[in-house]
Amino acid sequence: MWGVPIASYANERIESFCQHISAYDIILLQEVWKASHEATVRNAVERMVPSWYCQTFRGGVVGMGLMILSRYPLCNATVVPYSVMGRSYAVHHGDYFSGKGVAICDVIVGEGIVVKVFTTHTHACYEKVMGRLTHPEQEAYAAVRTAQMLQLAQTVVRCTRPGEAVIVAGDFNCTPLMAPYQIFAEMTGLEASCTGVTYTTENAFNAMATGYYKILSMEEDLPAQLDHLLFSGALHCVHSSVAFTSNEAVALPAGSKMRACPMSDHYGIEAVFDTSVQAPNLSMKRKKNSPILSPSVVSECLRIVRYGLRRDRTLYFRQLVGSGLSMVLAMWTGWIAIWGSLAVLLFLVALTLRSEIRGLEQSEDVLRNM
Repeated sequence: MWGVPIASYANERIESFCQHISAYDIILLQEVWKASHEATVRNAVERMVPSWYCQTFRGGVVGMGLMILSRYPLCNATVVPYSVMGRSYAVHHGDYFSGKGVAICDVIVGEGIVVKVFTTHTHACYEKVMGRLTHPEQEAYAAVRTAQMLQLAQTVVRCTRPGEAVIVAGDFNCTPLMAPYQIFAEMTGLEASCTGVTYTTENAFNAMATGYYKILSMEEDLPAQLDHLLFSGALHCVHSSVAFTSNEAVALPAGSKMRACPMSDHYGIEAVFDTSVQAPNLSMKRKKNSPILSPSVVSECLRIVRYGLRRDRTLYFRQLVGSGLSMVLAMWTGWIAIWGSLAVLLFLVALTLRSEIRGLEQSEDVLRNM
């Protein structure tokens, strides 16, 4: 659900979404950031008979945006923040302040039947014309996203047992052809529910005629599948498909620039599972501490992380030098308020960069030992 502050017609889309809740058993949302939108969803859930369950996951300055809705009881809800968040000084991107991580919850779908559900929203891509980059690691947040996907895989492996019913879904911001997605799939042994485009210029919000996407010229990177739903062999997938693809999904009030609009800027994914039947040929591939990994995928992820480390270390050094020079200028000119404030700001940015560097170093160690 596209719910960032700049999202178009967010209130109307949230209201429309609430009319579809009863058609599903479990719903995983990744962009419910505004308190008013959360309240709208909660009120809709509370009015349902029999009552539904709703779990919101808190984190960061503006909130994670993650929410799980279920007609079945929820328990053991927790959240694991990512150790690598992005750039604090990139205020216009905002990912750092959302405190991104992975939400975990047990869904009790029947007597003795528990499905462990994970949902996440990894760092977005803001690169101009990513398709023209010589190497994928050059994308500004490729290393951040790789570290987050690696931590997501580690969290799933650590929190589940082979043969357990598991669902992992969310906005991964990477396609099945990208190394971060591939290493996650290989480490967990989970199966993808469906393959289909979830992010495209066919969506009215992403049309090249609109300002944002026209400026970024992202046409070379679209269409793509950025949203995914994966499951373990303890579940039998009866059906799966891309959902909410209509540009006319939400009727808008008279006077709006658009007569109608899509439900979100990303399409959703829906799947039907049978928990009473053991899926054939889909037993969990992984064994604890012994995932089957492709050397080429590990090598590609390692290359992405190391490139990000080199860039962040350079930025870290520049921030420290800038902070030191600003402090010297503050004492030399006597303009303490101006140069002193700049020195403190640059030093704080350097501290957040240092935190990101430590997280990437941890990811590098994990990948190197695979």
